[in-house]
Amino acid sequence: MKRVILGGSVGAVVAFVWMMLSWMVLPFYNNTIHHFDNQDAVASTIMQSTPTDGIYVYPHFDGDELSCDDAAKKMAAGPFIYVQVKKSGINPCNLSLYLISLLIGFIGATFLSFILRYTSIATNYCRRIMLSLCFGLVVGILAAVPHWNWMGASAIYTLVVVSDYTITYLLVGLSIAGFVKPRSLT
Repeated sequence: MKRVILGGSVGAVVAFVWMMLSWMVLPFYNNTIHHFDNQDAVASTIMQSTPTDGIYVYPHFDGDELSCDDAAKKMAAGPFIYVQVKKSGINPCNLSLYLISLLIGFIGATFLSFILRYTSIATNYCRRIMLSLCFGLVVGILAAVPHWNWMGASAIYTLVVVSDYTITYLLVGLSIAGFVKPRSLT
């Protein structure tokens, strides 16, 4: 279990550093996330139209305001809007954001370490790397593809997210596969 925790710790740092680079330095996300024209006017309208923090969609179907047929017609005609609102804003310098990100990385890397440690197919370094790559690909697909399918995320944004998770866990695997080995090999 010590190797799993150590793998989670090392992997969390690797995942954190890569995600910081991919979001803040590399152009992938900046090239796929768009901004509103007249941002202040849009923000004012959103503040007036949303009672609380949360996810909002237009057209919204809850059975009270629109029939299913009416909602389907409005959705097909467009626009379809899916937006996440945090009315109080987010301070990007808040340390808790970074600590939570590190914790999320620790959870993912620990889970991967557990798989590498207790599976019988990861008998050599290359297999552990391939398993890490597959783990990242599955995480990326499960995280991003439903948003493409149901919420209209662009194909390029979806590809960036899937690639980012795949690269993240490939790098985590490269950093831990040398010492997180199946118990039968240690």
